[in-house]
This record gives sequence, C-alpha cells and structure tokens, in this order.
Amino acid sequence: MKAFVKTNNGTFPNVNFFLAWEAFNTMGYSVTCFEEKDIDTLEVTPTTPLFAGVTVFRKVIDKLGIDYPPFDCYPEVLKPFYGRNISKSTLGEVRNQFLKDSIPVFVKPIKPKEFTGVVLKSMLNLIPLAKKPDDLPVYVCEPIDIESEFRVYVHDGDILGVKHYYGKWHKVVDPLFVNTVVKNYKPSPIAYGVDIGVTKSDRCFVLEVNDGCNLGNYGLDSIHYGEMIVARWFEIMANSNVEGKFKEELAQQKYYD
Repeated sequence: MKAFVKTNNGTFPNVNFFLAWEAFNTMGYSVTCFEEKDIDTLEVTPTTPLFAGVTVFRKVIDKLGIDYPPFDCYPEVLKPFYGRNISKSTLGEVRNQFLKDSIPVFVKPIKPKEFTGVVLKSMLNLIPLAKKPDDLPVYVCEPIDIESEFRVYVHDGDILGVKHYYGKWHKVVDPLFVNTVVKNYKPSPIAYGVDIGVTKSDRCFVLEVNDGCNLGNYGLDSIHYGEMIVARWFEIMANSNVEGKFKEELAQQKYYD
C-alpha cells in the first residue's frame, strides 16, 4: 500500500504533516514525501491516500479528475447552533457596506486560503484585503465575543477527541452541546472536525466545520488522525466518478464503509 505526504523543501511544513506521515507508516503504508512541483509526475491514484494542504490537495484531486465539490463549512442542518446570521456575499459588497455604516462584521472567503478570516472593525482591517477582487465570494456573519475555542474530531459518528486551541483553557465546551451538534449533523462526511466557541457567559456556538481530508491537528493522537484522513480520502474517491479497477479496489478498502 502506498500513501503520500506533502513536504516543503524536504521538511514537513508543520506538525500536521509529520503526524500524517507517522500515522501512515504505523498503518502499514509505504509513504512517499513529495513537493508541489512533483504533482504532474506523482504516481497517485484513487487508492493511494494523500495528505496535503487545501491548495495542493485540490491540485492533486484535479489531476485525478475527481469530482470533489467545495466543502460546505456552514451546513444548513447546523444553522440552529451558529448563534448568528451567516450569509454569502462578495468582498466588494462587504467593503462598500462597511464604508457606509462601519458596523463590525466577520468576513471569510468561501474558497479556502484566499485570505484569513477577519473581523472588520476599522479601516485598518481593510488594508490587507485591498488587492483582493470585488467579486471574490465570501461568507459574512455577525462577530461574537468568543473566549475559547475547541475542535471536535469526529470519525464515522464517533467523537475521538475535543481539543482546546485558542483562548482561555478553563472556559470548557459543554459536552451536551457537542453531542447534540454531532447527532444533528446528518448527512456528514465520514471524518470531519467541528470548531466550537465558548463565550464569557459559557454559551457555545458552532464556528465552522472542516473537512477531514486535510484537517489541522490540535492534539489528537496520530493514529486516529491518520485513520480520519484515510477514511475521508476513500470516501471522496468512492463518491466520485472513479470507474474500472479503482472502483472495485475502493469497495474493498477497510477504512471506507
């Protein structure tokens, strides 16, 4: 069995890539590290799991001709847990509205990595976005005063871990809220992470959902992390337009059911 992990100049870009590499090895894969420039010649197939950042992952998926629609980080089914209005707009519309009323809003690109999500509080917050096009699709929502944030790791409906990654560690997430969110997220990917924020008054809100195929790791053990990556890879492949021998091989994979 083969698997692939992205590197930058021969080193792991961050701990996520190392943990994916470690997990793949533990799971019995022969792991090949690759650079972005190697994508065109990379011997990746629908049956060879791969871990990379969002941008490179998309390039590999496109190379394979796989039907992989953009991930919906604000699924409609979880709307009751957001605690604020979330809408789609364009960066130009958001800029124009903010210049008119100066009401703070949180803005985040719909396409990952276009820019880092930011709360617009003053004109200074618009400066880093100055060169971004007006027609860039974005999510817009009301900012909420979050004091701590946690990532919930879910594989095949099971919660594998809840890891603190921002703010006051003692402002803990409500277990009942976590279980209710996971129970209501149907249908869902086989592996995903859901970020939950806790306010000063201990209220919990879903911040966003992240795809399990290139999920950041904030403390989950490497083997469970690797199993999430592999399961999601095979789910994406099995739900795509893969045909022939790869379709048959995917049906036999133990990490995809």
